[in-house]
Amino acid sequence: FDQDEVERLAAAAECPQDAAMYRVAAFTGLRTGELFGLKWGDVDFLGGLLHVRRSYDYKLHREKVPKGKRVRSVPMVPAVVDALAQLKEREHFTGDGSLVFCSTAGEYLDYFAHLARYKAALGRAKLREIRFHDLRHAFGSAAIRTLDPYAVQSYMGHAHYSTTQRY
Repeated sequence: FDQDEVERLAAAAECPQDAAMYRVAAFTGLRTGELFGLKWGDVDFLGGLLHVRRSYDYKLHREKVPKGKRVRSVPMVPAVVDALAQLKEREHFTGDGSLVFCSTAGEYLDYFAHLARYKAALGRAKLREIRFHDLRHAFGSAAIRTLDPYAVQSYMGHAHYSTTQRY
């Protein structure tokens, strides 16, 4: 998706949290598990960075280190900063240890319910059906056109440069 399509998807989201997640996925390249494991303490509004410190494995129902076994930092574009700042204004679950994208009880999101909402948003936005993971690829494709390839490798958490070269 290009930026306009991402914005159409976000506008069609069921709730502000889903809209924010679609923008963060498409404009930072975080993997689904990394989005699910993101906590407010990982969001550096002043530095304009997201720190990827963990991933949530929905099959095993536990946190783990991010793929590649490395903590990394990814810059936030204004659309991401704005989306997360609005989400931070919610009534509950805004402390450093709270999940950014969480259930109404502050717990990890249900992966399959998340996918169902995503597919419904695609339909409402009248967008072609792409996998949620493909929002990560949208970031990679856009970033490689303007950024140093090694920076893109670092931002995406690719262990090998050859993976980044696909973009």
